[in-house]
Amino acid sequence: MRQHATRFTTAALIAAAAALSMASSASASSYYWVGDVNLEWTTPGALNLPGNTNWATAFDGVTDPGVLPVGADDVFFHATGAGNLNGITVSAESALNSLTFLSTASPVTISNNSTATGQRLNIGSGGVLVDSAGHTVGMLRLTGTQTWTLNHDFTIGRIQQSGTRTLNKEGVGTLTVTTQLGVGTLNVNTGMVDLQAGGTTTAAIGGTGTLTNTSANNVIIQDQGSSSTTRTYSATLTQNLNVERGRGNFAQDTGKTILAADNTYTGTTTVNIGTLLVNGTHTGGGNYSVLGKTGTATNNHSGADGILGGIGTITLATSKTVTVTGFDFSTLASFATFPSATPISYGRIAPGDGGIGALTITAASLTLGNLSRFDVEVDSGSSADLLALTGDLIINAGSGLNVIDLGAGFGGSTYTILTYTGTRSGEFSSVSGLGSGYSVVYNDAAKSIQLVIPEPVSLALLGVGGLLMLSRRRRQA
Repeated sequence: MRQHATRFTTAALIAAAAALSMASSASASSYYWVGDVNLEWTTPGALNLPGNTNWATAFDGVTDPGVLPVGADDVFFHATGAGNLNGITVSAESALNSLTFLSTASPVTISNNSTATGQRLNIGSGGVLVDSAGHTVGMLRLTGTQTWTLNHDFTIGRIQQSGTRTLNKEGVGTLTVTTQLGVGTLNVNTGMVDLQAGGTTTAAIGGTGTLTNTSANNVIIQDQGSSSTTRTYSATLTQNLNVERGRGNFAQDTGKTILAADNTYTGTTTVNIGTLLVNGTHTGGGNYSVLGKTGTATNNHSGADGILGGIGTITLATSKTVTVTGFDFSTLASFATFPSATPISYGRIAPGDGGIGALTITAASLTLGNLSRFDVEVDSGSSADLLALTGDLIINAGSGLNVIDLGAGFGGSTYTILTYTGTRSGEFSSVSGLGSGYSVVYNDAAKSIQLVIPEPVSLALLGVGGLLMLSRRRRQA
């Protein structure tokens, strides 16, 4: 038989509730779901007054604590003889420190997929442990940075946050998010996270696990505010990847997202703001678009470039392309509202990762469009960044070549910066940073673009030729 709290007068109930609240803040308690009253998490009510609840103080399910879990308390689904496990509702704002699913008679379903205040489960830094199969929660709101260890698959509708929180995913089980993911940072350290949520948004994604996106929408990787942090991630997606850094108040975000392992997602890849480095491989992907952020001309968005680089290999599906282009915010009427904003956001392709490096791309074509920039670094020897393209190269008006001296000056007579296997059309409209005496050579016979300076012997021969011509003219005179 369950041992329930004694009934009190109203005054006594209020006094007891106050005392219990103070005690709860001092030390955490364990709460085990019994479900002997109904399906309501918050029975006997939002005031948390002592009474007959669905909870017990221990695994045996015998003693009813008479009050509900609060923010410092740990909640368990493991009590002996527990019932009402399917369809648990939350009708009042509730809090807990941790949530643990151990063995139960049947899978637990908590049906609170509402974002409305008063129906949320707020979970603290204790996080989630799933050690049995089939459990589903409608929504959890993170009030602290935490780790979820899933030894079995676990499904949740919404993950929200209070402030900016980090969620670390551990364990072999798959975390499936069906409606919304909103956290500061998601680290998939082991196992997999399956995003079925439309318009899924996270501030930063890290770890070495697997991220899948089975919705028809983008996975958006973004930072709230200026960041120089480098995030390294192995993403395995089935739809689209959108890297959109710096949706906060900033002038220029220098953060990087690195895909370091082998990726096979088939959707599109879009880089709006910030840097995406492909240092592993990406095979079978859809179109790549590298853009200066388009949209409203605000000081939050203009002046920040989209950059694709790395030292890996990108092999797109048949007929898929890479397009690099920028955006001029001054063309928008709203730009006048932000006179201090930088008008141009360039789309850039920049092989390498912090030094000389090669990026290999196989695509139907690579188009360097208006306000695009091809950034290449050179050293004092004969080394330079290289973009190795299998496919056609299209260089449109408004594109530019930006040569970056690593500090020791130009030393090689020839730098090969781009190779292609198909046809080439067009030339760069502008070139900056070129060493003295160097020129850009479009060598279609060798299917390459090079930075070239005449050899000293060539200069000498030109000098001798000039003297011979002068001598001949004198004799003729």
